Amino acid sequence: QLAEQLKERTGFGTMRYEGVESSEQVGKTADVAVKLYDKQLEHNFILHVKMYELDDGSWRLTEITNLKELLKEREQATSAKLKQLNSKVQAELDAAVTAVPGTIAIDSSGGWFPSYTMQNTFTLNNISAKTITGLQGSVEVFDNDGMLLQRCRFNDYLTLAPQGSSSLKKLFSLNQFKPETVRLLRSDLKTVKWQVTISSVSFDDGSQLQLLTQLPKAK
Repeated sequence: QLAEQLKERTGFGTMRYEGVESSEQVGKTADVAVKLYDKQLEHNFILHVKMYELDDGSWRLTEITNLKELLKEREQATSAKLKQLNSKVQAELDAAVTAVPGTIAIDSSGGWFPSYTMQNTFTLNNISAKTITGLQGSVEVFDNDGMLLQRCRFNDYLTLAPQGSSSLKKLFSLNQFKPETVRLLRSDLKTVKWQVTISSVSFDDGSQLQLLTQLPKAK
């Protein structure tokens, strides 16, 4: 019942109840530390809750006291699990194609309500033994402290022979109402750092290398 209530409140549908780690009861209220196992992440979590004893002797969950911390821990565990699952594919991607950043520029349409675009040029190098026919990736821009200012995704169909190179120019629309975009617009582009990350590559023989973006469903 506790796991079901947690699922309803948080949307976590992959956790199962593993028992009570500790509890402290005062009258009809109790602080309980509950151990939960996430079968999708293969990770244990400790949930701290307040419970209230009903007249029939059963207990009702009234508050999750560490929900914020639990969400953060689960986010970190998810990232770590994705990185683990993607490690082999990432190595194969790195051995198939490289992307070398070139120039970055931001343009404005002007006027009372200007619109902004970011233009990035970079070079793709096919270092595999097969012809590349398409790829997906993202351009990520960081400030001097390593904070992400912008992530723009792209999808390209192209023909890039083995050991061949191609120069790409990408134009991205920016949302000037996002705080991170405002920081980018106020930054000196000569000092920002940016990179191109390739997440998927298709080859002319029909094969594909693709990073997972979400965890596979637990069996």
